[in-house]
Amino acid sequence: MDVTTRVANYLLELPGDVVDGRQRVRLPWPKKDVASWLATTPESFSRALARLHKQRLISVDGDAITVLNPPGLEALASR
Repeated sequence: MDVTTRVANYLLELPGDVVDGRQRVRLPWPKKDVASWLATTPESFSRALARLHKQRLISVDGDAITVLNPPGLEALASR
Protein backbone atom coordinates (compact mmCIF):
# COMPACT_ATOMS: atom_id res chain seq x y z
CA MET A 1 0.00 0.00 0.00
CA ASP A 2 1.50 3.38 -0.93
CA VAL A 3 1.93 6.20 1.59
CA THR A 4 -1.02 8.26 0.37
CA THR A 5 -3.33 5.26 0.67
CA ARG A 6 -2.02 4.50 4.18
CA VAL A 7 -2.57 8.13 5.19
CA ALA A 8 -6.12 8.10 3.78
CA ASN A 9 -6.91 4.92 5.73
CA TYR A 10 -5.42 6.39 8.89
CA LEU A 11 -7.44 9.61 8.62
CA LEU A 12 -10.66 7.65 8.12
CA GLU A 13 -9.96 5.60 11.25
CA LEU A 14 -9.41 8.61 13.53
CA PRO A 15 -12.30 9.69 15.74
CA GLY A 16 -13.51 13.15 14.95
CA ASP A 17 -16.18 15.77 15.24
CA VAL A 18 -18.53 17.30 12.72
CA VAL A 19 -17.68 20.96 12.20
CA ASP A 20 -19.77 22.98 9.75
CA GLY A 21 -21.19 19.75 8.37
CA ARG A 22 -17.77 18.19 7.70
CA GLN A 23 -15.79 15.55 9.55
CA ARG A 24 -12.80 17.03 11.37
CA VAL A 25 -10.08 14.93 13.00
CA ARG A 26 -7.03 15.86 15.04
CA LEU A 27 -3.74 14.07 14.77
CA PRO A 28 -3.12 12.48 18.17
CA TRP A 29 0.67 12.97 18.00
CA PRO A 30 3.14 15.27 16.24
CA LYS A 31 3.31 14.65 12.49
CA LYS A 32 6.76 13.04 12.77
CA ASP A 33 5.32 10.46 15.19
CA VAL A 34 2.29 9.79 12.98
CA ALA A 35 4.70 9.28 10.07
CA SER A 36 6.66 6.77 12.13
CA TRP A 37 3.44 4.96 13.09
CA LEU A 38 2.59 4.70 9.39
CA ALA A 39 6.07 3.37 8.58
CA THR A 40 7.10 6.37 6.52
CA THR A 41 9.23 9.48 6.83
CA PRO A 42 7.90 12.85 7.98
CA GLU A 43 8.61 14.23 4.50
CA SER A 44 6.61 11.48 2.79
CA PHE A 45 3.76 11.97 5.25
CA SER A 46 3.70 15.70 4.51
CA ARG A 47 3.76 15.05 0.75
CA ALA A 48 0.85 12.60 1.12
CA LEU A 49 -1.18 15.21 3.02
CA ALA A 50 -0.33 17.75 0.30
CA ARG A 51 -1.50 15.32 -2.42
CA LEU A 52 -4.78 14.72 -0.60
CA HIS A 53 -5.22 18.48 -0.21
CA LYS A 54 -4.43 19.10 -3.90
CA GLN A 55 -7.06 16.49 -4.82
CA ARG A 56 -9.50 18.45 -2.62
CA LEU A 57 -10.11 15.45 -0.38
CA ILE A 58 -8.90 17.16 2.82
CA SER A 59 -7.83 20.49 4.22
CA VAL A 60 -5.06 20.77 6.79
CA ASP A 61 -4.79 23.35 9.56
CA GLY A 62 -1.93 22.35 11.84
CA ASP A 63 -2.94 19.12 13.55
CA ALA A 64 -6.60 19.51 12.49
CA ILE A 65 -7.67 17.85 9.26
CA THR A 66 -11.07 18.35 7.68
CA VAL A 67 -12.37 15.69 5.31
CA LEU A 68 -13.82 17.63 2.38
CA ASN A 69 -14.79 14.66 0.23
CA PRO A 70 -15.50 11.52 2.32
CA PRO A 71 -16.48 9.30 -0.65
CA GLY A 72 -13.33 10.31 -2.53
CA LEU A 73 -11.12 9.66 0.49
CA GLU A 74 -12.81 6.28 1.06
CA ALA A 75 -12.32 5.34 -2.60
CA LEU A 76 -8.63 6.17 -2.35
CA ALA A 77 -8.30 4.25 0.93
CA SER A 78 -9.83 1.12 -0.60
CA ARG A 79 -7.27 0.88 -3.45
